[in-house]
This record gives sequence, C-alpha cells and structure tokens, in this order.
Amino acid sequence: MAEPAFNAYTAMGDHLRQWLRQHAEVRQPPEGSVLVREGVQDRVLFLVERGTVRVSTSSTGEPTTTLADLGSGSLFGEMAFLEGRLPVATVVAGPHCELREVDEQRLAASMEADPLLSRDVHELFARKLASQLRQQNAMVHRWPGVNSAPPDQALLMFGYLEDSDIDWLAANGRETTVQAGEMLLEQGEPVPDLLIVLHGTARVVLRQSDDTSVVGHVHGGETLGEMSLLGGSDEASASVRAEGPLTVLRVPKERLRSRLEADARVGARFFRALAIVICRWNRNQLMRHGLAEEARLAEGEGSEVDAQRHHSADLRFARLRRAVLARVLDD
Repeated sequence: MAEPAFNAYTAMGDHLRQWLRQHAEVRQPPEGSVLVREGVQDRVLFLVERGTVRVSTSSTGEPTTTLADLGSGSLFGEMAFLEGRLPVATVVAGPHCELREVDEQRLAASMEADPLLSRDVHELFARKLASQLRQQNAMVHRWPGVNSAPPDQALLMFGYLEDSDIDWLAANGRETTVQAGEMLLEQGEPVPDLLIVLHGTARVVLRQSDDTSVVGHVHGGETLGEMSLLGGSDEASASVRAEGPLTVLRVPKERLRSRLEADARVGARFFRALAIVICRWNRNQLMRHGLAEEARLAEGEGSEVDAQRHHSADLRFARLRRAVLARVLDD
C-alpha cells in the first residue's frame, strides 16, 4: 500500500497552528517559480495552502529525477532548517499555487523562547521526514547504488541529547540479547518499545508485494521503532534481522511518550534528535544512489561542527552503555 500524503496542517497542534497564523506570510508565486534550489542555501520554510509544487533532484550523468508532486498541506524546507545544510532538491511552483512562507530566523527565535513551540515544531518535522523516508524506501529499489548507511550516522541521535536524557533511558530500559539470524522487528507487527542497539549489527529488510529487499543496516548506537512514536501506525515499517549476536535496550514507548509530554524541553530535544537522524537517512539515501549530486558537490567534506557533534554522540553512547552495564551488575 502506498504511503499516504503527509498533511502538516492535520498533524500539527493548535499552538503551532496559531503561531503560523500570526507569523507566516501568504505567497502566490507564478507557475514555474523556483522556491528552493538544490545546493543553494536558503532560510525559508514553506507550507502548501493550495495547488502543487514539484520536487526534483539532480542525478549523476542522468536527467533530473522527480521525487514528488506535493499538494495542499505539504511542508518543505525543513531538512535545510534542521541541519543548516544545503537543500538536496529543487522545488518549483505549479499552477495556481498558494503558500505560507515561514522565515526561519523568526521561527528559531520563537522556538528558543518557547519550549512547547520547539517541541511541536520538531515533532512535526520528525513525522514529516518519517513519512518521506517511507516513500523513498518504496522507490529505492529502482535507483542504482547501495543501501547501507555510513557507520558514523549510527550514533548521531545521542549528540543532540543531554546526559540527563541518557541516564533516564538507561534507568527506564531493559537489556535483551537477540541471536544471529533472529528477527528483532517484523514488518507489520506492533512495536511496543523504542529499541537502542548497544552492540552488534542487523539488516533492515523491506517487503513490498512479492518483492523483498535490503534497504539498510543498523549498528551500535542506532534506534529502532522510533517511527511508531510519531503517530499513525504502531506497526514496524520494515523487518530487522540480527547479523550476529545483538544487544538492545528496550524502552517502553508509553513511558517515553509520557515523559516527552510532561516536559516540553525534553520533548523538544528528543524530537529534534529524532528528526535530524531521519533527515540524515533521507539525505544519505539520496546521495548513496547518485542523487542530490549538485548538493553533494557544493557541500564538499563534512564540517567541524559535524565532527564535534559526533564526538559528543560517542561520549553519550558510551555513557549509556556504562549505565546499562552498571544496572545489570547491580541486579
């Protein structure tokens, strides 16, 4: 079954909706106007009020690839906003297009002053990017290239959390081990826990009709089951099979949801971290398949900020493993 179109207006809460009414400007760009250009820095988010926009990306040695035609309720520009990186796609206005334009600096300042707004924005981004990733997973078998993610992406989420968040996860999760060849998640089955891989590697397998393909791998430091935290289905969107002995920390989702709702600052950190992880999966999946070539060439090598973030992630993941080990020894 095809992934339903994500509607940001339906998904967002009243607090964010009110902010948009007050601060987002309405635009009616002429048909064919370039709203976002791949590889060119921009500081604007858009929501489609009516009409459509076309999203395309550059390809290695081939014509431009169309990724999607987005209609009313669609959101775009959030990937560059989240990471401060260059857009990976070009977005062009269709006929009779009407948009709400959000200045990123104004939004960022409001989020800094209002933790509830920050949580709502980052949760919306995470939900939208999760939907986008599922759509890309359905398309990826038609693209050349490889499906495995760079290992240095595995720990990324921990670089955006704080030590107190790590300690809470360790205290509220339980450690379990899965043997080589066993299924950690089964596509279509309920996912009651957020899973954090502490040790080992597993492959992500997607089943579509009669076709089954490997769409990625997970490594120590990655999370699983996080998509089902973002509303909609609580079922696993893909299967995950251990390639060797795999140790995971299982954190009950209902307990985690309660914490994210009770403390807006914690919720903002968690959803921001989750949104950025999913954003990287989207971006890297395109680039590994020879797409977003203009953005890749324009960016060059990774930044010093990226290196610092990975260092922080390494330290916090090590803290989590030590805390889980200490708890096991105490038990």
